[in-house]
Amino acid sequence: MKNSLWGNLNLAIRYGLSFLATAFVAKEYGPEIFGIYQLAITYLGVLDLVTFLNPHHLRNYLVRHPEEEGAIVTIWKFHHWVISILMFLSVLYFWWKSEYALVYTMLVLSFARIFSRVWDYAQVIVDARLRSDLVQKIQIVSFGTFNTTRMILSALRVSPEILSSASIVQSAVLVWHQKRILRNSGGVKVARMSFALFLKLVKDGWLLCLMAFLVGIQSRIVSLILVERMTVSDYGNFQLIFRLIEPAITVGTVLFGVNYTILANTFANNKEVFLKRFFKVSLIAILGSVGCASILAFLPVDWWIHIFGEAYKDGLNSLWMGALVVISSAIFLMSVQVDIITGRYISACFKNIFVIGSYGFVFFFYLSEASIEIAMTLYSVVPIFVVFLFLPIDGANLKLFVKR
Repeated sequence: MKNSLWGNLNLAIRYGLSFLATAFVAKEYGPEIFGIYQLAITYLGVLDLVTFLNPHHLRNYLVRHPEEEGAIVTIWKFHHWVISILMFLSVLYFWWKSEYALVYTMLVLSFARIFSRVWDYAQVIVDARLRSDLVQKIQIVSFGTFNTTRMILSALRVSPEILSSASIVQSAVLVWHQKRILRNSGGVKVARMSFALFLKLVKDGWLLCLMAFLVGIQSRIVSLILVERMTVSDYGNFQLIFRLIEPAITVGTVLFGVNYTILANTFANNKEVFLKRFFKVSLIAILGSVGCASILAFLPVDWWIHIFGEAYKDGLNSLWMGALVVISSAIFLMSVQVDIITGRYISACFKNIFVIGSYGFVFFFYLSEASIEIAMTLYSVVPIFVVFLFLPIDGANLKLFVKR
């Protein structure tokens, strides 16, 4: 119950602050700069996916081997320092070579969040101790700091480059908060680096890492493709719509994340109880997404224009389509979560590959240019299409699961 309450609080704070911060940034800087800023954030999100250690896999390993906490911390630090430094050097290279100087300037200034992943092991440790409520507190502080800083900087009308430095503030507060929570929950003793254990974790968890990478790319691929197929103003309008619906899309992700450890343990011990709990979480996730989608669909467009300004009128007139994207994404997420929790990672990978491939096929072979309406239509149709494509396979697996 405590985990669910903190999960719901996380959702409320995330949605509320994200909405306010988006309103401040979008209205202050206009569609062109807002679109470029969000493109830099999208690139940052892609870089954040690059890892050879999946938190879910480490969490499950620690549940079985709690005595290895110290070794996991050392491995986590080593891995993320190496990955972060290599990625940062790559970004600096492209910054020097690229014609999109403003995008890469923003990306460089936002890179503090990638470096701060070195201290994210605290979330893995406390979650393995079945304290998902502490993970939610960490995420609340992270999103709260980032969005509050963005609002303050926007109100001060700083340059777009300085706006990107909100990630530096977020990272500093997040590192301090994670250290504090881990210390107050019993701490952890750091052990010597074990390359044998590191290689074992990479080998056993590579499929889960691939799946997490594909899930992240699937949710960002359209934004990355559209930058070359839209006018700068339309791209900013599209990014505003996506920022408004993004918290609603993540309702299911947060709820399943909160209950992941409990569902995974139940799946291993009692299949009947697992089914009941899974469908309960799924129902809450879908109802939450539908509720958020309804707000997007039924609020008057004039109200949205009053908040964000006339420059976003074209995009906000298509905001009702965002409700369809939310519902479509929620159904797709539930389909993928069944695969993840039941250990069918290959199926989850293929679903995301099909979505990514469908977007790529349509854009590269049929759409050299795209409107906001076309982009939203694809976002609505493709995930549902893939769910129905895999429905016979999922149905057969569910029947087999129930028989066992």
